[in-house]
Amino acid sequence: MAEHNMEQELTDSIRHLRSAISSTQLYDRSHPMVESKVQAAHEALVTALRAVPEVTIVVLGEDIVVNNRPIRRGGSAVEGFGRMLTDKGVERVTLRTGLRREEIEGLIDGLIDSGGNPLRSSRCLKLGKVDRSETPAHGEAGAETEPQVPRELRDLSAAEIAKLRVLYRHIQAGRKVDIHVVEGVVRNLITGFRRDVGPLALLSALKLQDSYTFAHVVNVAILTMAQAASIGFGGEALHRIGVAAVLHDVGKMFIPLEILNKPGKLTDEERTVMEGHAAKGASYLLGIEGTPRLAIVTALEHHLKYDGTGYPRLAGHWRPSFVSQMISVADVYDALRTRRPYRDPMPEDRIIKILNGDSGTAFDPRLVANFLKLIEN
Repeated sequence: MAEHNMEQELTDSIRHLRSAISSTQLYDRSHPMVESKVQAAHEALVTALRAVPEVTIVVLGEDIVVNNRPIRRGGSAVEGFGRMLTDKGVERVTLRTGLRREEIEGLIDGLIDSGGNPLRSSRCLKLGKVDRSETPAHGEAGAETEPQVPRELRDLSAAEIAKLRVLYRHIQAGRKVDIHVVEGVVRNLITGFRRDVGPLALLSALKLQDSYTFAHVVNVAILTMAQAASIGFGGEALHRIGVAAVLHDVGKMFIPLEILNKPGKLTDEERTVMEGHAAKGASYLLGIEGTPRLAIVTALEHHLKYDGTGYPRLAGHWRPSFVSQMISVADVYDALRTRRPYRDPMPEDRIIKILNGDSGTAFDPRLVANFLKLIEN
């Protein structure tokens, strides 16, 4: 199903569900109005599940995200449904193929219950928190299977990706982002490090989760914070580095997609536009109240090289900050290992050869050596 049609069907499904909830609040369950509304909600959800085997609805503040796609024009009915879930302490609803009408009725009853009883999951309707550690029972249908990555980190990764997707949509729409959202993402990623899982395990949990842009910013943040922590940064300093890494590429949101994803070589004019993203990102962050100065600096500098070349061209003998250089190493490593419209992912040995070859010119040699040791371990 095309992305637009999927969003429309899922939005309509939520509206039907909200209408059924309203009818159930007004009339007895046996009333024909309630029967028809519940039936319509069930049929709409079943129709949506014919195209995809699983639908996950996530509530992120005032935003509703369905299968990692923010609902852009949901209206009051969708917003009201999100508030009802939040009031019940539910941040995530997962619907699966085989969903029965009885399960929809149970969800409706739980949402309108005023006795403080918790909502309960059922076979094809799972409820929970976005970033909660929640290990499924052995053999549960639809359970994720990546035994080398703890379930907590898979849930964390999906949650952070969803939050960043909403954040970057806001940037594209010309809205100012909430820095507190970024800070929350970074806090959760730091918590992930404390589970003694290597940075590459965290990256493997992200590879299949989302499109390049959003997975890339989280990957760069993970790799940068892992490098920073390994050389002694901690506490508030590590947190500021993480925020800077998450925001380092915001300027690309202002670059036309036909240039970002062009399969062939860029023209001189297109390259000028592309290279403008660093200054655009720094300028955008300057206008956001509460943005750490470090984030503005690294957005500007992350394509400046260790030897002072690169872009943007800055006055004097400008050298990038130490944090910008850490981000640069992580940025290049993750970009090379990821499939892009214009090339296949590079094998690990070739990436290592490139990093070593550019050590001392593009990259700080101390950071390259430490980074390679980190990912090898």
